Amino acid sequence: MLSDKETAANDAVKEALKAIQRARELCERADYGMLVSEPLADAQRSTQYALDTVLGRN
Repeated sequence: MLSDKETAANDAVKEALKAIQRARELCERADYGMLVSEPLADAQRSTQYALDTVLGRN
């Protein structure tokens, strides 16, 4: 069973993933281009990897 701290941390990472996805969508609509979209995509992949690692999926 996860501690309250672990649950809070996992929830924060999940919220970060949602925020990054939202930022990617908005930046795409604004036509910001690859200089913005690629770092956001990298951040999303890294954050997803971190969450998967914590949850034992890797």
